[in-house]
Amino acid sequence: MVAPDEVDYVTDGEFNIANMAPLPEWLYDIIARRNPLTRKKTEYTGEIPLIPEMEVAISDALKYLDYSDRDVWIKTGHAVKSLNSDDAKKLWLEWGQQHSTFDPNYTERTWESLHPSEINIATLFYDAKE
Repeated sequence: MVAPDEVDYVTDGEFNIANMAPLPEWLYDIIARRNPLTRKKTEYTGEIPLIPEMEVAISDALKYLDYSDRDVWIKTGHAVKSLNSDDAKKLWLEWGQQHSTFDPNYTERTWESLHPSEINIATLFYDAKE
């Protein structure tokens, strides 16, 4: 999304910010939760649903990662939690349940301790591709 900041922008003289379509409320809510320019931590609410295509993409990417490697499991948790979505959390849980020592209580405590900042969903796709 690209838009002028209402104060400092250059146009050809015909553009008027009043003619822009309003920002949808759902998009404003997402943007307001986290400012990527300041890298402020966001409070996990789980409120953002995944679109089906993203759900499939995450599921496919997880197939390429080793759930039995704790460092990979934690890093992937950070990446998934960055989406602020219970749908994404469910995918991470299902992926981790494949491990023979899966413990739901430990997993939930681990999830609560995750605070993604530098690691985001792009990390998941990068690691899966590698």
